[in-house]
Amino acid sequence: VDLCKGLKNTTIETLVKKMSFSISSIKSKSEIEKALSLVARIFSTHTSISETNFRKNKKLEWSGFDFFKDDDIIVAKDSDIVIGVIRLVYRIVHIKGQPYKTAGFTDVCINKEYREKGISKKLMKYAINKANFNCDIGLLFARKHVDYYYNKFGFWGLSTYNKGIIRNTLYNDTTASFKNVKSNDLSYCNYFYEKSYLFLSGFMERTPKYWKYILEKCHQLNFNFNVIFKNNELCGYFIYKKNIIYEIAFSSLINIKDILASFELDADIQIEADPEHVVFTQLQLFDFTIHHRHCIFGGHMLKILKKQDHLSFQDTCDFLKINNTTINFNTLNQF
Repeated sequence: VDLCKGLKNTTIETLVKKMSFSISSIKSKSEIEKALSLVARIFSTHTSISETNFRKNKKLEWSGFDFFKDDDIIVAKDSDIVIGVIRLVYRIVHIKGQPYKTAGFTDVCINKEYREKGISKKLMKYAINKANFNCDIGLLFARKHVDYYYNKFGFWGLSTYNKGIIRNTLYNDTTASFKNVKSNDLSYCNYFYEKSYLFLSGFMERTPKYWKYILEKCHQLNFNFNVIFKNNELCGYFIYKKNIIYEIAFSSLINIKDILASFELDADIQIEADPEHVVFTQLQLFDFTIHHRHCIFGGHMLKILKKQDHLSFQDTCDFLKINNTTINFNTLNQF
């Protein structure tokens, strides 16, 4: 399907008409390989992962799951050289209980030799125009060194980066048991995930295929993915690394004390979740700390699509009805 067909006023073709380079969706497997190489070369320098392993992980993410489509990868080219990339990822995001068709903007990068030439601006405009066809909002997870850049496109930092910290000074015994997740556990995990997160702003819907992707993502990030049993019944799950819990969901049979007991005594346990999550309701009887921060010029950023002009920060908040509302995007939902 040609998503550009019928676009009036400022057409995508007009955006690239007077350039010496071209912008389009991926047209061939060789372009995918070139785009992958560019993304791996640029982003691996910001991680502890080698460029080779970063490229391997990214290739699996791009082509290993059929809900990521090749034509959602947008490239800028100088002749046959890929000099810029943006990938669109489509999700359903809930904010204040309202579902929104969402275009995620990810893997945004420009070859260092082609920067400061206005290419990234035109690449972003092309991607935004494409996203306008099917989606209500745009979402991206920006790196710190591009603070302020995405504001010019109407993206605003709306996440509150919530986390709670509790010192495990009491609990080293539990009647619950923990096992590594198996693929046939994933439907139960989705049930508990929806039960715990559905009414929290930032919730993203997950398909069975996306849960398989999460399994692979946990493997790549060296996260532990444990399911919780009590009386031989699967009662929930939690995903963690060392003393940081990135996602947690469970039934009424489980108390947070059961999960704290799986960590070392006197360890500071960090739980990344919205303050309205049930886990913090249970923690109200204990000594714990909640942190949140807000950065409108970077981080986890949202844009209202299908608007003639870019909305201001306040207009964006008003549109989403989120004034004084916390929004949290789980690590496992980021792209």
